Parts: sequence; structure tokens; C-alpha cells
Amino acid sequence: MEFKVEYIKDMYKNYLVLIPIMEEEEKSDDYSSRMIVGNKIQGLLMCEKRIVDFQDRYCYDISSKQPIVNVFERGQMDEVQIQKLINGIIETVKEGKRYMLPEGGFILLPEYVYMNVSGFEISLCYLPGYNHNIQEQLSKLLEFVLEKVNHNNQKAIVMSYGLYKLIKGNEVSFESIEEFIKTTLATDEEKPVFTFDSESIDDYIEYDEEEVYADEYEKEEDAADDKRELLCDSYDESKNRDISNKLLIGICVVTYLFIIAVVYLSGILHRNGQLNIPLLICVMFTVLCAVVAIAIMVKQKNKDKLEQRKETPQAEEDTYEQYWNREIVAEQLGEYEYKEKDEWEDEDEDKTILLTEYRKKTGFALRDEKGVVIRIFSFPFVIGKLKEKVDYCIDDMTVSRMHAKIDAFDDGVLMVTDLNSTNGTFVGDRQLRANEVVKISPNDSLRIGEHEFILIKEI
Repeated sequence: MEFKVEYIKDMYKNYLVLIPIMEEEEKSDDYSSRMIVGNKIQGLLMCEKRIVDFQDRYCYDISSKQPIVNVFERGQMDEVQIQKLINGIIETVKEGKRYMLPEGGFILLPEYVYMNVSGFEISLCYLPGYNHNIQEQLSKLLEFVLEKVNHNNQKAIVMSYGLYKLIKGNEVSFESIEEFIKTTLATDEEKPVFTFDSESIDDYIEYDEEEVYADEYEKEEDAADDKRELLCDSYDESKNRDISNKLLIGICVVTYLFIIAVVYLSGILHRNGQLNIPLLICVMFTVLCAVVAIAIMVKQKNKDKLEQRKETPQAEEDTYEQYWNREIVAEQLGEYEYKEKDEWEDEDEDKTILLTEYRKKTGFALRDEKGVVIRIFSFPFVIGKLKEKVDYCIDDMTVSRMHAKIDAFDDGVLMVTDLNSTNGTFVGDRQLRANEVVKISPNDSLRIGEHEFILIKEI
């Protein structure tokens, strides 16, 4: 059975609407309909059934939730998030069985697997009559996970590929999947506990196990070297400081004794052939104070010089490998305002080049009410208040965690999508429906909560 999709906003709630498209020989599942509408089943989106023009419409409350395709649009899924995703699905399917819901009615397409971004709680849609094999759906979902996994996280790679191989096999139980996840998270060994057939994973990502271990080994060695260097530098600095202090004390003592000897031998402290003790004490105390003051001044001056030397960045010439790596990064990430190495040196040898100077330049930006320009460096450009998941963070109660995104198409057209926000997204005077996509042009206004922006095109 296929279905059509709509999104509607009703007062302060957003709904995902699924409209079944049934063939003549197919029959509606009235029992499942009554179960999901009449019961609050843990892990399922709250559902209402409406009939419009003699057609069933299942309305799922998706307020304050996001589909995982939005949350992980740029990847970086770790092993804990994979565990919560798969375990959340399994627990929901098991809960559905308590209400005698056929497991084939769960929709596990990434576009319809929702989650609470703050707590990573998974919520599923159940469509009566959908009847798709749950194992095949999990396999398809893991193909999505393989694309979004953090490739710098070895345990996440092990878990995602292991789950894919396990579920792609003949028959697998939920218990074996949960046991595999538990074992993978609990193990201290970083090596994969499964071996993978290259044919099953080449279509999704190139994975060189030896290269991963080599990279991890190099990182550990580099960290150890850095630690040794820091300890060595600290030891040398401490040693030099001790020598300097001893030398300064020795010079002060010798100077003090020399001055007292000169004063004594010159006869200044004698009166009528006798030594003037009170005057000697005064002279000794005065000279001592003067020597101590000079010593403190010298020490403070040396300390200031040392701190100034630490704060001043030393200009280092790029090695050939560093320069070549920079070119590779620029080529991988797209079009950059790229300067040749000679231009950097001529401009300012001691200047540190910011990463933002190499970020992709889209040519578009947003200008807020105060005239501040927010440059759009890459697409999609997500706006919201959840700092970890957005490109531009607005810390305001009227803004949703992931409120809206701006995306570009091949012909240079920009589109705005409302990401199921609570207070809505406005392009001009028009309010977008939940997940509605609308074209936006330069000089158009974009309102996010109580904040208004103007899209501008940079030269």
C-alpha cells in the first residue's frame, strides 16, 4: 500500500498527514486504526483519524519533533545515537505487539522516523494496512545510517556496519540485535568484532580498516609526543628558572658585601678612631633595601620579557606537506577565496589565516534588523536555537530548536523550508506550513519567530 503526505498546522500543533492509497482488493485495517487512535502507545506519534471526501486521513502530532533526515543532514551520527535509534525502534515495535499491532504497519523510512532533538527520544508512525517487512525496512534504514555515521568514530563505524550485516542476513531476532549493540558498546577493544564483505558496503562508503587503525595509531603517537614535548619544555623552563634565581641571589649577596666592605674601609663609619655601630646598621639596612629593590626590578623585567615572548606567535614557514594538504582540503570542500603561499608571506608573515577565509562562499547572506550581516557559507543553512545542530543560533524563546533552513538548487534558486516550527516561518507576509518549501529571492524578508532578516546577495 502506498500513501500521500501532507503537513498541516492546527492552532499551535503541527501534524503529519498520511493518506492511504488503497487498491481495490485491499481492505482497511479497522482494528489497528482503533488501537492507534484510542490508545497512547509508547513510542508512537499521537494519531487522529479524520475522514475527508470519504478518504481516511491519519494525522500524527509532530509538534516539537524533527525527522532524523533533518537532524543528521550533515552526518556525524555516533554509536550512542545509533544505539538509541535502533533500540527505540525495537522497543516501540515490541510495545505495539502488546496491542496486537502487526509489525509491518510501522513506517521506518528516515523521513517519517521522528525524534525529540533535546532528549533523542524516537517516535514512529504506524499506518494501518502498510504491511511492509520490518527486517527489510530496518535494512533500508541502516543504509541511511551508513551514509550519516561519523567516519572519525571507529566504534560508530563498527556498530553501523555490524548491524547492517546482521540485519541483512537471513533471519534475525530483536534480541540478537540488542545483544550485538550491547556488546559493541561494552567492549574496550576498538577492533571490529565482525568481518564485512566488501560487496555489501562498497556502495555506501569506502572503508579501509588498516587505514583507520593506522590513523588511530598515529593520533596516539602524536598525542604521546606532544605530552613528552610539554613535559620536557616544562622541565627545561623550571630548571632555567632555578638557575636564574640562584644566580640573582648570588649577585645580590656579593654586591651587598662589596658595598659594606668599601664603606667600612673608607673610614666613613669611624668617628674619633671608633666604629659607629648605629650608623653602620643604618647603612647596612639601606644598602640591603636598595639591593633587594634592584633584584625585584630585574626579576620582574625578565618575567615580562618571558611572558611577551610566549604571547607573540612565531611565524613558521609551511612545509610542503602542510601546503599540499591545504590544497587538498580546499579542493574537497569546494570554491574558496584561495591565496597562494607567496601571497600570504608577502602580506603578513606572522598572520594566522582563519579557517573562515577558506570556507565556501555562496554569495548570499542575511541582514538582521540591526544591520548585522550573517553570511551563508554553505547549504543547507539551518537556523534555530539548538547550537549543536544549526548553522546560525538564535537564543530566543520564540525560536524553535531547528526552526527553518535555506537550501539551494542547481539553477541558483534558494528555497526556505519550515522545519516544523512552533511559531512558524514567514517569507514576506506569507506563513509557511510545517515542512513547506517556498522560494526566496534577494531583498525578500524572512521572519523567524520575532526576528526578521533580509536576504541579500553579496558581490
